[in-house]
Amino acid sequence: MRRFQPQAECNRLLHFLRQRMIRDVTLDGVVRPSLTPSLALVSGPVPPAGGTPRPPAQSPPAAAGSVWTVDHARVLEALAHPALRAAAPELARGLRDTVLALGEDGMASRRRLPPMLEIRSDDPRAFEVVTGTSRFTGDLSRGLVIESLCDSDAPDAEAARHTGNLVEFRLGRRAHCLDVEDSIADCGLRRTEDGVVLFHESRLAVPGGPGLRGLLRRGQPRPVGTLRYEYALRAGEPVLRLTVTLRAESGLQLRAVRVTTAWDELSLSPMRRGVIGGRDGALSRHALPATGGASLRLHAGPLDHLAVTGHGGAAGAGGAHALHARPRAPGTVASVTAHTDGAGRLHWLLVRHGIASLAGGESFVVREDRLQLTGTAEGVAQAARAMAPGAALAGRDPSPPEEPAAALLAVAATLLLAPPETGVEEREALLSWCHAHLAPLLEQAPGLPTRSLCDLVLALDSLARLPGGEARRDLLREPVRALLARQAEGEEGIFAEGAGQEGEALSMVSHAAGLLALARLALLDPSWPGLGDALARGVAALRLGAMDLPGRATPLETILIRRRCSDGPWQRSGVVSAEECGLLLRALAALSLVAEEGRLELSEALRERAGVMIGQAQRVLRGLLWDHGPDGLEARVSALGNSRAGLGHGRSQAALLLALLPPEPEIALRRPERAAARASGPERAEATPVASGYC
Repeated sequence: MRRFQPQAECNRLLHFLRQRMIRDVTLDGVVRPSLTPSLALVSGPVPPAGGTPRPPAQSPPAAAGSVWTVDHARVLEALAHPALRAAAPELARGLRDTVLALGEDGMASRRRLPPMLEIRSDDPRAFEVVTGTSRFTGDLSRGLVIESLCDSDAPDAEAARHTGNLVEFRLGRRAHCLDVEDSIADCGLRRTEDGVVLFHESRLAVPGGPGLRGLLRRGQPRPVGTLRYEYALRAGEPVLRLTVTLRAESGLQLRAVRVTTAWDELSLSPMRRGVIGGRDGALSRHALPATGGASLRLHAGPLDHLAVTGHGGAAGAGGAHALHARPRAPGTVASVTAHTDGAGRLHWLLVRHGIASLAGGESFVVREDRLQLTGTAEGVAQAARAMAPGAALAGRDPSPPEEPAAALLAVAATLLLAPPETGVEEREALLSWCHAHLAPLLEQAPGLPTRSLCDLVLALDSLARLPGGEARRDLLREPVRALLARQAEGEEGIFAEGAGQEGEALSMVSHAAGLLALARLALLDPSWPGLGDALARGVAALRLGAMDLPGRATPLETILIRRRCSDGPWQRSGVVSAEECGLLLRALAALSLVAEEGRLELSEALRERAGVMIGQAQRVLRGLLWDHGPDGLEARVSALGNSRAGLGHGRSQAALLLALLPPEPEIALRRPERAAARASGPERAEATPVASGYC
C-alpha cells in the first residue's frame, strides 16, 4: 500500500476545495469567498453509526444560498497552517474575512441567508408560510399560530404556539375576563411588499348593560370593542412582529385594561422548561410553581426581555429551543404569569400589558418582537443582544452555531500562526474579535457539548501562546476542569458527549476532541493535575473492531470506543466519518509530539497502542478519499455505503487536511518560553510522569 505523502495529498485536497467547493457571495455589500453548501447534510455532522436511527433533517429553505458559520470556521482553521496558507493565500485571507463577518459584533450567528418568504397555503384555517428560518402553520379562526424552525431535528413538540390569549378590564363596577379565541369574528392573510401579515380579530362583548335596562336585557350581549392580533412576517427577517390593538366601543370607559401576549401548550415539549426575564440586560431565572396544576405570578412591572428555555429531557441539549419576546414598550408590561400542568411542567405563559383606562373610540396598542432559536438558557443573553433596538438581524439566522466555539478557534489559530509580515493593527483587530467572542463562551463552558468545550480549550491554548498570553492561561482553568470531569470513571476513560449526560449515546467525535485538547494542553503546560493519566486512559479506551454499516457489503474495520449500558448490552461508536477520522488522527499525532518533546513520560505500551491506532485510522482515511484525477482529491463525508458517502462537504475536506498536515508542530513552536529557550540553546522542558497500567 502506498505510503501517505501528506503535503502532496493536502495539495490535491486543497485543489479540489478551491475548484469545486468555493463560490462568491456578497456579505454586507462586499464580495467574499464562501463554501458551496451540501444541502443533504444541512451543515451537520454525520450521526454516529450504531446509534438510534432517525430520519435526516430536511434542507432548510434558502439553504442553497446560505453561508454556514461552522463550515467556514473548520476550513479556516485548516488554512491557518503556514504550508496550506502559502498554497492558497488569497483563499485563506478571503475565508478569514468571511468568518469575521459572520461573527461581527461579538455574536456568531448560525448562518447568513438570502431573503425568502413563500406562502404555500393562504387558507386562514390551514395556512402555511415558510421563511428562510421558520415554518408557520395553524388556524387563524381559532387564534392559533404555530412556529417551527426549519433547520432543526427537534420534534414538532418544540414548536412555538402563539395562542392562549385573554383580555381583562373593568366596565362600571364589574370585572371581566374574556377568552380571545372564543370571540374571533374575522381572520386572514394580508400580503405586503416584502412579506405577509397574519391576523385574527375578536368582537368583544359582555352580558347585559348598565343600570336597570341592563338587568332587564341581561341575556343580550353588549359590545365593548374589538381586539386584533397581527403577526407580521418579512422575507429575510427571522423576527415575528406581533401587534395587538384593543379599540374600545364608543360611549364606554374601560378601566384596569389588560391584554396578553401568550405561549400555550409548552408542556408538549420533552424538555423541562424554565423562564428567564428582566430589563436593561439584568436577566434572572424565575422560579415556577412548586406544585402541578398551579399558577404563579413570576414578575410584576416593566420588562424588556422574556425567554422560555429548555433543558434536560430525551432530546438532549441539541434539540432544545428557546422562545424569546421583547416588548417594544417595556413600561406597559404589568406582569408575567406561569401555569403548570399536572406534572408541574410549564404549560401556559402570559405576559399582561396594561393601561389604567381606555375611553370609547380610543385604542391601546401593544407591540412585541418574538424570536425562536435553537439553544438553551446559556444563549439567552446573546439573544437579548440580538433583539435589542438597532441590532441587525436581516439576512441572519440568529440561532447559535451548532458548534459555537468553532469560529473562535479558527480565528485564534489564524492569529497565532499569522505570517511575520502581518501588521500590528491587523493582529490587534483579530485579538479584539477573539476577546469579544470569548467572554460569552467562558460563561457557557460548563454546559457546552464536549466538542465545543474542546474547541474553547484549543482556542484558549492558542491565545495563551501569543505574546503577553501568560495572563490568559488562568482562563483555561475552568474549561479544562470541566473537560476532565467528563471523562468516565473506571477503566473506560471515555469522554461523555456533554455535562451529566451519562445516558447519552457515545460519540467518537467527542472522545477524539477530548484527546486532542488534552494533548495540546500537554504541549503548553504538562503540569496540569491529572492530565497525563487522562490521556493514558483516553488512549486505552480505543480498540480495534468491525462495524456493520448501512449500504456496505462487508463490515468496516475501524477504531471503536464502547461501554456497557446499565441494562446489559454494549454501546459502541466508531471512526466512520471524515470528521471522526481526522480528529482522532490529529489527536494521536499530537500525543506523539508530546512524547517526542518530552513533555510527558508516556509508557512504551501506550505509545505502541497509539501507533497501532494511527495505522488503522490511516487505513480508514484511505477509504474516505475520492480521487478525481486532475481535479484533485475529495473527502467523502463518511464510510457509509450509500449516496451520502459521495457528497462533498467543506468541513470533511478540512478534517482530512488537518489530519494529514496537523498544525500542532507549528503551534508547539509558539510556546511563550520557546523564545528564551532558543536564545540559550535547545533545552527541553522536564517531563511529567504518567501513571502506568492503562495500556
